Amino acid sequence: MPPTSPASPSKDFRTRLRASKLATVTVLGFLVLALGAALIVGNGTSAPQAAPRPASTPGASSSRSSDSRDSGAEQAYPMPDFALASLEGAEVSADSLKGTPTWLVFSETWCSPCTMQMPDMQAAAEKYGPDKLQVVAVFIGEDRRTVADFIEDNGYTFTSLLDSATSVASRFGVMGTPTNFFADSDGNLLYGAPGMLTSEAIDQALTAITE
Repeated sequence: MPPTSPASPSKDFRTRLRASKLATVTVLGFLVLALGAALIVGNGTSAPQAAPRPASTPGASSSRSSDSRDSGAEQAYPMPDFALASLEGAEVSADSLKGTPTWLVFSETWCSPCTMQMPDMQAAAEKYGPDKLQVVAVFIGEDRRTVADFIEDNGYTFTSLLDSATSVASRFGVMGTPTNFFADSDGNLLYGAPGMLTSEAIDQALTAITE
């Protein structure tokens, strides 16, 4: 019998998440919020929804933030602690993102909805600049060369992080890509939205976290 090929990190990632009770609860939270938040408004624009509580890690704070901005979000939670390397080799952590509003997107280079949304990410990075908004793509289960080639080929300049072991995606309760999180300058997650967002929905969320 011919030898079988080892499963890819991305497939292993999805298999582990499907088996995880914690991830299942997180997805149910997303669905409940989606039903209650009227994701389709006006002319079909997907509205960002109040951020579900992300999967917590041992020792991480799970208390609801008491000082979140009055941005229309129904609830805000501290961003799960993490530290990942950027393509340039610098360490980026949840703490280092504090001080500037952040649009964090879990992505994969082969994911069509992810790549379709990235021009909007680049446009936001250029519009606001790094002092007013940090746009961060977290690439799940992929090696540095694959991601670096993709970023270079497309001319993207937003921050790209490598979650090759998929551990950070698990902490955030990510079940698919793209998954968007919008955090204020205090590091509180105000909105979470699975799937590709329309430009109008992105503008709505960015306005909420930057004003």
